[in-house]
Amino acid sequence: MEQLGLLDDRAWAEDYVKLRYQRRGWGRERLVAELRSRGIEQELALSVVGRLVDDEGQEELARRLLESFLASRDRSGGVAADPVAADPAAADGVAAARYLARRGFDEDLVARLVEPLLAEQLEDPVDPHG
Repeated sequence: MEQLGLLDDRAWAEDYVKLRYQRRGWGRERLVAELRSRGIEQELALSVVGRLVDDEGQEELARRLLESFLASRDRSGGVAADPVAADPAAADGVAAARYLARRGFDEDLVARLVEPLLAEQLEDPVDPHG
């Protein structure tokens, strides 16, 4: 069946990664996990994702997603609208880190992007009450 092109895991995995990476903004870790959950072997999943998702593209995508995430929180009131949040700036940073991690970006990249944001917010805190 593989000779007929019916069981070409590599081609299927490549199509899957291209679509999910470009349209859904998934990071490497999520892409590999999703391929694995669909029966693709670990070695093949890592190979396909490693070949199609480069470091620069991964970081640029994570930056764009982070900016969009933070902008949407600003528009909706973010954590500032939550009376239980003790430190809105830190809560925004934690929420941003969780958001990027859920999308499959590795811990080092998430820390590199979120730590400067936290430092900036903590240096210049915004009064949530005006």
